[in-house]
Amino acid sequence: GGLERIAATTSGNADVFMLDVFLPTIRALEAVSGRLYADESLRRSFRIVAEHLRAAVFLIADGALPSNTDQGYFTRRLLRRAVRHLDLLGIGENTLSRLAEPVATAYVDAYPYLLKKLGIIKTEIGNEEEKFRKTLDAGLKEFNKIVQNLSDSKVLRGADAFMLFSSYGLPIDMICELAPENGL
Repeated sequence: GGLERIAATTSGNADVFMLDVFLPTIRALEAVSGRLYADESLRRSFRIVAEHLRAAVFLIADGALPSNTDQGYFTRRLLRRAVRHLDLLGIGENTLSRLAEPVATAYVDAYPYLLKKLGIIKTEIGNEEEKFRKTLDAGLKEFNKIVQNLSDSKVLRGADAFMLFSSYGLPIDMICELAPENGL
């Protein structure tokens, strides 16, 4: 069942994101967004940011810096998806790196090296967020152009999705999330 699920069950809570390892991040997200985890329409975004950020913090601390290859590619994808969900929560730029500290603090007893590497972790996360926001702006503008130019068809063509990915760096999973949000 996984460590978080066992801990949640043991504590009588069905929500693993209410455990002490996620709660500081959830509370920090609430503080910067002005929105509540209790809002079911936003809960998925809170969870994605908290979980993806936790994984990225550990990956970066272990040397898997965001990149286009190998382990760094997974780190990059996690961070970029988290940035997208920060936007859905109405949270602006330069936020994700500041949320790394609650993650490191939550795990300080078991993984003290996280706090020792927090400077590097925050720098890498901040750099990746900045890069992706530039990519995201251009990709979303092009996505919106495509949506506006669709005639009666409510289908995003594979060729358009490929172009958004290859030319604008918009991840395919994000395109798959954006399409239904726009009635496609």
